[in-house]
Amino acid sequence: MHHQLTRRPTSIPALLFALVLGVLVLAGLFAAGPATHALAATGAAAGSAASSAASTVSPAAETIALPATETAANSAPGVKQLAAGSVDDFEFLSWDSEWQVGIETTPGGKDRSYAEVTETIVPVFPEQDQNRGIIRTVPLAIGDGRMEASDVDVRDEDGNEVEFDSDVSGGELVVEIGDDEYVHGEQTYVLTYTLHDVIADLGNPEVQEFYANLLPTTRAQPIGTFSARVTLAPELAEKTVGEASCYLGDVGATEPCEVTIDGLTYDLNPGAMPPDETVTINIGFEPGTVPQLSLLDRIGWFPLVVAFVPPVGLVVSLVFLVLQWRKSRHTRGGVVVSQYEPRADLPPQLAAQVIPSLSLQAFPASILHAAVKGALRIEESVDAPEQPVAGTTAKLRAPQLRRLSGGASLHPVERQFVDEVLFADAGYGSSADAGQGSVTDADSIGEPVPLAGNAAIGEAYTEFGKDVQNAAADAGFLAKSPVATAWKNRTIWVTIVSLVVAIAAFIILVIVNGGGLMALTAGLFFAFVAVLVISALLPTKLRTAEGAAAYDHLRGLRDYIKLSEADRIRALQSTDTAERIDGPTGEARIIEVYEQLLPYAVLFGLDRKWAKELQAHYEAADSTPFWLYGYQPVMFGAAMTHVKQSAHAAMPASSGGGASSSGFAGGGFAGGGAGGGSVGGR
Repeated sequence: MHHQLTRRPTSIPALLFALVLGVLVLAGLFAAGPATHALAATGAAAGSAASSAASTVSPAAETIALPATETAANSAPGVKQLAAGSVDDFEFLSWDSEWQVGIETTPGGKDRSYAEVTETIVPVFPEQDQNRGIIRTVPLAIGDGRMEASDVDVRDEDGNEVEFDSDVSGGELVVEIGDDEYVHGEQTYVLTYTLHDVIADLGNPEVQEFYANLLPTTRAQPIGTFSARVTLAPELAEKTVGEASCYLGDVGATEPCEVTIDGLTYDLNPGAMPPDETVTINIGFEPGTVPQLSLLDRIGWFPLVVAFVPPVGLVVSLVFLVLQWRKSRHTRGGVVVSQYEPRADLPPQLAAQVIPSLSLQAFPASILHAAVKGALRIEESVDAPEQPVAGTTAKLRAPQLRRLSGGASLHPVERQFVDEVLFADAGYGSSADAGQGSVTDADSIGEPVPLAGNAAIGEAYTEFGKDVQNAAADAGFLAKSPVATAWKNRTIWVTIVSLVVAIAAFIILVIVNGGGLMALTAGLFFAFVAVLVISALLPTKLRTAEGAAAYDHLRGLRDYIKLSEADRIRALQSTDTAERIDGPTGEARIIEVYEQLLPYAVLFGLDRKWAKELQAHYEAADSTPFWLYGYQPVMFGAAMTHVKQSAHAAMPASSGGGASSSGFAGGGFAGGGAGGGSVGGR
C-alpha cells in the first residue's frame, strides 16, 4: 500500500504563535535570502564541486585512479559486533543509488534545483522472526537552509507496491519500509523520493555546490556491493566548474574515491562497504546557477494568502476573548478590615461560591463547621487499623462521623449538607428536627458513618453542588450577567468560525503542497482550542455588591487568621470589638473564637498553623473539644490533618548528514554532504 508523505504538526505556544506568525509570513513575501528562510521541512542533497588534489577528471569515459578500499565488510577492521537477535543484525547484499539532478520551475516562476533519487536496496535478513523491513532516514539540512522532500514511493524488484510509512520529523525524511509481517532472506526494496534545493551556496563565493552523501552515514550493516550514478540535466552540465570529487570512509575521512565521468553521468563503484562508511560526491557549478529562493519564489502567492487567513482569525478570536474577560470580572470590593467573627450567612459552602478558588477545601471545611456547631461528632473508628498521617509522625485510625442532636444554628445550606450529603443513607431524619440543647450536651442520634472512601458521600456531594450555586444566587452574592453571557457567546462563535476557516485553509495547503505552511496552520488548531476552553471557563455568574462585601469579609477573616497570636488577642480586647464579645477573653473565650474560625482556616489553607495554636489553648485549658471524640489534645493538629485528608478521599475525582560548509577544491570529506542519514532494521 502506498502512503503519501505526511508531516507532523509542530506544536507552538498559541499566544506567541499568534503574535509572530503574521510577521513571519509577510517577511517571507519579500525575503530573497538563502534557503535558511524556508519554512518547509523537506529536502535534498547539495554539495560542493570538485577537489583539486583529490581526483582529476579525465575526458569522457576516462577513469580517475584512486586507492582501493578494503573489501568485504565482514572482514574489515572495526566491523560492529551485534547481539544476536538485534533488528540490526543483518547485512546488505547490494545497494545501488541513482540521482537525476535537474532544474524545475517553482509556482513563483523561479528556477529551483532538484534530485530524483532511486535507491535499490537488497538486505539479507536471518531466517528467524527478527525483521519486518528497514527504516531509512535522510537529513534535510543543507548549509544554512533546508531541502524539501516529496514523491516518496517504495516498490519491489518487479515493480509491485511495498507497504511503507513516510514522514518528515526532526529535520529528517523518515521512511519505514515493511508491514507487520516478518521477512526472511533476500529482499529488494526500490525506494524513490525527490529532493528539492539540492544545489546551494555553502560558503564558497566562487561556486554553488551539489554536495551529497550517497550512502547513510549511520549504518550498522556491511554492504556487499555499492554503486552510484549521478546524472546532470544538460542545462546544469554546461555550468559545471572545476573538477568533481568524491570521498570515501567514515564521517570526516578525506580519502578520495574513483569517479568515472561519461558525458552527463558520474559513476562511482567502490564495491564492498564496511558499516558506517559512506561515499560523498561534490560537483561545483557557476555562481548563480540556481537562485536562492524566498518563500514567495518557492510556492507562489496563493498559499501565502491562504496561510495568512487563519492567524487573522486567531487574532480576532483573541480580541474577543480579552473583551469577554473584561466583561466577566467580579464587582470590586472596598477596604479590607480584619474580622475575627464569621458572618452567619456566609458558611464555608457559600464562601467557596463567593471565592471559587476556595472550592477544593469547602468539603472538609463544612464538616468541621457542622462539628463545631454541634451537628456531628468526629470519632476514631475503633475497628480500623492505625495509619500514619501524612506530614506528621502520628498514627491514627480512620475517622468516622456521628450525627448529634445539636446544630440548631446551622445555616440552611450547611444543614442540607449534613442531611443530604453526610448522612443521606443513614436514615436519621432531618437535622432541622434536632434538639435545641447546647452543643456541649448534644446527644448521639445514630450510628457512625465512615468518611474516607465513602462513595455515597462523594456522589451526594456532586448533586449538592448545584443547590449551593442556586443558594449563592438566592442570597444575592452572585447574579448571572447578561453582558458576560453575551460576550461568551460571541467569543465562542467567532472562534468556531475561525477554526473552521483554518481547517479549510489547511486542506487547501495540502492540495497545493504548501510545504511548511501546512505545519504552521495546523499548529493554530491548538490555539483555537485553547481560546474555546478559556472562554468556556470564564464566569457569567458574577459577584454583586453584596457578594463584594462578602468577599471583603472573607479576606478580613483570612487576615485575622494570619495575624500573630499577640495581635489577635489585642484585637479581641480592643475597644472597637469589646462590645461585640460575650464574656472575658480568657482561654475559654479564645477557644470559642478560634473554633469558629477553624473551618475558615481550612478554607484558606491555613489549617496546620491554626490547629497548632488551637491545640496549645486546649492544653492550657486542660480541655478537649466535644466534637472530636477519642483524640488527646496533643493529637489535635494531627487529627485535623487526618480528617482533612479523609474528607478529600471521599470527594469525587475530578544521525550524521547535513552539508554545513563548502566541500569544493579539496575542502570536503566523507559524510560532509547533504543527505546520508541512517538505515537500520525494524
